[in-house]
Amino acid sequence: HAFNFPDLHRFLTRTLQVLLPYLAAKASSTGSALIRTLATELKANRREILINNFKYIFSHLVCSCTKEELERAFHYLQSETEIELGS
Repeated sequence: HAFNFPDLHRFLTRTLQVLLPYLAAKASSTGSALIRTLATELKANRREILINNFKYIFSHLVCSCTKEELERAFHYLQSETEIELGS
């Protein structure tokens, strides 16, 4: 059991909205690798996971990042999701 969750899949599903914002804010190859690993474990598409959790990611970025970090994270998310986020 992972933190009182019956299995890893349930743990990741329930914590994804907390994990993804931090990984996206890193805007790094390590973050990308971890997101790919999460997607593989959840048998899901990495792009869809990011899009489906964008409201959590966006809130975290706006509230917690400097302007430079925000720009870097937006560029990263655009490249990961192939969605134009504007400027």
